Amino acid sequence: MILCPKLEGFFFETHISPDDALSDGPNMVTLEELEAIVKKVREIGATL
Repeated sequence: MILCPKLEGFFFETHISPDDALSDGPNMVTLEELEAIVKKVREIGATL
């Protein structure tokens, strides 16, 4: 994951069950995965 000083946001496609999504399932993250991603981004952001 890359963070840069001019980064203004992130976009994540989420679904409770990506395998059951009608479209884009392989591109989605679960809510649990999103929680871990947000935690990591905040940790990295706190060091900048």
